[in-house]
Amino acid sequence: MNTTTPATPGTEGCQTCAAGTTSNDGATVCTTLLCETNQHVVNNACVACAAGKKCTPRLWILNSSKHSHSSTSFCSLGQHNAAGDDASGSGTTCTATECASDQRVSSHACVQCPSGKTNVAGDSAGGGNTNCDPTLCASNQRVVGHNCVGCPAGTTNGEGDSAAGNNTNCDPTICSVNEKVVSHACSSCPSGKTNAGGDDASGGDTTCDTVTCLVNQKVVVLEVSPAPSPCCFNS
Repeated sequence: MNTTTPATPGTEGCQTCAAGTTSNDGATVCTTLLCETNQHVVNNACVACAAGKKCTPRLWILNSSKHSHSSTSFCSLGQHNAAGDDASGSGTTCTATECASDQRVSSHACVQCPSGKTNVAGDSAGGGNTNCDPTLCASNQRVVGHNCVGCPAGTTNGEGDSAAGNNTNCDPTICSVNEKVVSHACSSCPSGKTNAGGDDASGGDTTCDTVTCLVNQKVVVLEVSPAPSPCCFNS
């Protein structure tokens, strides 16, 4: 609320209002000028917070004796101040606006980071533009809709996919010779059975084939990697 200052008793004529106060033509009292939001006091006048853009005049301070006036303006972006500073008092200051987590500075305003990017809190909107950092997916993750999600069962992926970019894919796990697929994992064939390499672990379960020897052959298990391999040899 504005406060008023009465004229000095026993005096006649127009008197100049005290610094930081104002009155309209014909008034008998001076009114304390209270600054608006995003203004602060400099030399008993309300002025916009630190420049971030060209301001537009909004409020006039009228001096009752000289009818001269100076302007106050919308506060520039990048700083802020609560309304109510008393222009008849000492100078006040504006506070730089600090951006929240996952925000960046663009033209002295805090704006949300693009999808797939993040930023720590604390960027000052009173300074220059800032950037957000792309989110990098961990090992065995892929990008879906700018988010890192786990690879489907039976697939893998190296770390480092950028969530700020397009969707990515995981690679199917391919089983080796004498392995089969069990619940999307490669498992060794049982003794006496074999399987050609190449089963896709991202698909359904597979089986190994029984080794059947011909006449006058016997089974000999060879110790080979990754698993023992039964073979038929002549007796």
